[in-house]
Amino acid sequence: MNRIDEREKIMEANIKNKNSFYRLTKKQRGRLSNHIDELSVGDTVYSTEDNILIGWKHHFENLTINSHHEHFDNKYQQKVEQEYIDIIDICRAMFQHQSNSILPTSNKATHIGICRTDDDSCKVTIDENLKKARRTLYSLMGVGLYGENGLDPQTSMSIMNTYIIPIMLYGLEIVIPRGRCLETLNIQFKKILKQLLSLPKTVADPAICIISGMLPVEAQIDVKILTFYGNITRQEKSSIEWQLAERQLNVKSINSNSWFSLLRKIFLKYELNDPGQYLVNPISKYQWKSEITSEIHKFWTEKILNPGKFIPV
Repeated sequence: MNRIDEREKIMEANIKNKNSFYRLTKKQRGRLSNHIDELSVGDTVYSTEDNILIGWKHHFENLTINSHHEHFDNKYQQKVEQEYIDIIDICRAMFQHQSNSILPTSNKATHIGICRTDDDSCKVTIDENLKKARRTLYSLMGVGLYGENGLDPQTSMSIMNTYIIPIMLYGLEIVIPRGRCLETLNIQFKKILKQLLSLPKTVADPAICIISGMLPVEAQIDVKILTFYGNITRQEKSSIEWQLAERQLNVKSINSNSWFSLLRKIFLKYELNDPGQYLVNPISKYQWKSEITSEIHKFWTEKILNPGKFIPV
């Protein structure tokens, strides 16, 4: 009877006085607050340990059985179901949904001009850049594209540097091309230069660079990558870009596929200082651009004029 009286006091306090309710509840739980000494399932009370387990079993069995409560509002349920049907009909009428239609899905997304795909973002980005570059090329100098009508080589090279190259290499400091992607880009780049300079298709690659005065595609991409990293080094140390660069350069190995691991290989290729030093002691934009431009031109001038020196033995 004491237990029943205590329960009645708790139920009454829950309605009238919350402080008393919490105090009585805490008092009843005592030190064994996680211990169940009695379980009520329907009209049956289970008090012993074994019976409580049986009571839980009966409780969950009852949950799986369909039941019809005497106070259940069937009219309200019917109203809700009808409203659901009305909403579906309105949506189909407004948006012209079809019952068996499948929502279209795409495995490619473009953000600020850079294509992202599930398999090869670099290839898709390069393909899109080449399409845009060709359209721009033909729209600006369609008549003098082969160096025979309208435009002289100097003007063609100026247009190439000002309009075509930025479009062709857009975003490639982020998705760095390697292997077949870089080769595809290099082939198209040389093809355009041969057309503008009226050179035969079989002309040697060094001759294209010497006559046009332009660096190869790989060198121009390296310039963009190093320029981008120079901007990161001049960021505040509290910025996300600076902190990410510091972590990746300290954690990732040179054989990793991380962007910063590829950056480290570029630094080694041009015999520059360790990239982490520029994070700690950043240099000015003018000094940075002067240093990387000098080293890149020095490297590629020697490679173009003495290609045999760079052939692995």
